[in-house]
Amino acid sequence: MMTSRKRGAVMLCALLIFMMTSAWTQPLPDRRPLNGHVLRPDGTPVAGATVTLQRENDLGSFAFWGANTVTDKQGRFSFADTEEDNYFLSVEAAGYSPLQSRSFTLSSTSGEARLMMQQLMTLRFKLLRPDGALLVNSVANLQLQSDNSGVRSVRRVTNDKGEITLRDQSSGRNVINVVAPGNGYARIENQPMGTTTTPPPIEVRLQSGGALRVTAREDKADGRALGGALLSINPNAKITNEDRAQGRLPSPGDGALQNLYSLRPDGSPLATQDGDGALEISDLKPGRYSVRLILPGYAPPPWQEIEVQKDEQRELQFAFEARPSNSSLRVVMQNKNGEPLADRDFNVQLRAVQGSGKGEDLAPPFPPEVGEPMLLEGNRRMRVPGLLLRRARSDADGSLTLFPVPAGRWRLSISSIGNGNNARERRAPIFQGEVEIKGDSAEIKFTESQSPK
Repeated sequence: MMTSRKRGAVMLCALLIFMMTSAWTQPLPDRRPLNGHVLRPDGTPVAGATVTLQRENDLGSFAFWGANTVTDKQGRFSFADTEEDNYFLSVEAAGYSPLQSRSFTLSSTSGEARLMMQQLMTLRFKLLRPDGALLVNSVANLQLQSDNSGVRSVRRVTNDKGEITLRDQSSGRNVINVVAPGNGYARIENQPMGTTTTPPPIEVRLQSGGALRVTAREDKADGRALGGALLSINPNAKITNEDRAQGRLPSPGDGALQNLYSLRPDGSPLATQDGDGALEISDLKPGRYSVRLILPGYAPPPWQEIEVQKDEQRELQFAFEARPSNSSLRVVMQNKNGEPLADRDFNVQLRAVQGSGKGEDLAPPFPPEVGEPMLLEGNRRMRVPGLLLRRARSDADGSLTLFPVPAGRWRLSISSIGNGNNARERRAPIFQGEVEIKGDSAEIKFTESQSPK
């Protein structure tokens, strides 16, 4: 028989356990269904859309974490036994812009979730030259600024009717910038998307602009021309009192148009040529610009400002600080028939070979004030140790000169530039191998797909 002392101890333990569990245990949230509709902007339902539900707070211990379902013919969806809490809703459907992580709070007073999806449309253009002729089989860079989906840049080639088709575009109103290198520019504002998936083409008449020639050289009397300097060009948005008096105000989105001028027809960044250190932009939209050149191995010179008018030729010269320690590499190329690979654009990659078998590095670092060379892809800049990546154009004798290149041993890769619709298209290397640069200069000769001499 349990004594009174033991009975008291048992009761005390039971009381302590009850108090502890009462303090630590929390009731589960109230459960209720989460209902909603997926609709188009005009209120018509979107059937067959996949709806995904996820808790905003994923750190706690919950009975309901999330789920997914599909809308019915009326665009309705429902999640049973959900707990009152904050959620993210995402929706995907073929032919519509996806919705990502839309917040919704489920409570006793919340109504149903209403999610609006924008239908994707097809946008067609017919491009005309400034003289009214069709722009056929030509490259055009387009940038679309939509009030629903932000900014999108594309590169396309017109067909034999001068037309370009862009699929899977968000509905809404757009600002459209068009640059056809060497053929003109255009800007279309408040362009509504069609109400059908196959709208008629929008006729775009290109305009003629001014021209700008930019040259890069070393900053000494007999300074050599510098190829491979990449162009940065931005509109100058400074407004003066004279501008206001004359009504010369910049249009919103002009900056997006100018970025398209920094690309060649193949979609690669615009760079100075090896022979004369120059690059040219034609049909530049009249206005004021800030311009700069960037060349790995050199400290970048300051920005320069210039104003370009229609049918006007302007010039800018950039002087890069001369570096006596820099070497150059001349590459002479020919095809399998012994003919020079003349007047062609190439992608050139030089990667430093570290170590010579004796423990030292043959490829020295770049000047400290410049830092490691930069790989530029569009507007992205990445620092890549021991890597020089640039483009170059061969001369009439099939040669190109790479400068500046520090003395040392390098892994050289040369490939032709792609010419297809895909701006990132690259062809297989025509040469890969190691070269060693000693002193101020070096030269190699090779036949396409063969080793250098």
